[in-house]
Amino acid sequence: MIELVVGGALLLAALLFLGVIGFVISLVFSLFVLPFKLLGFLVKGAFALLLIPCLMVLGFVCLLVFGAGMIAMLVPALPLVLIGVCIWWLVKRRDRPAAQAR
Repeated sequence: MIELVVGGALLLAALLFLGVIGFVISLVFSLFVLPFKLLGFLVKGAFALLLIPCLMVLGFVCLLVFGAGMIAMLVPALPLVLIGVCIWWLVKRRDRPAAQAR
C-alpha cells in the first residue's frame, strides 16, 4: 500500500517538474516571438493606412450607385417632404412675440 503513495508522490513531482519546464519554455518562446508579433502589428497598421484612400473611393462609388436607387425610391415621398417643410416654415415664422400693449 505504501508503494502506491510513494508512486503517486513521485508522479506528482514529475508532473510538477514537467509543468515548470513547460512554463519556462513557453515564457522564453513568447519572449522570442514578441518582436515578430509587434512587427506584424506595425505592418498591419501601415497597410490599414494605405487602405484608407481605397476605402474612401469605394465608399464614394457605392454612394453614387446605391444613392441613385435610394433617391428613386424617395421620389414618391417628395410631396410629403414639401408639405412638411412648408409647415415647419409656417411654424417657425410665428415665433416672433406679439407687441405688448401699454
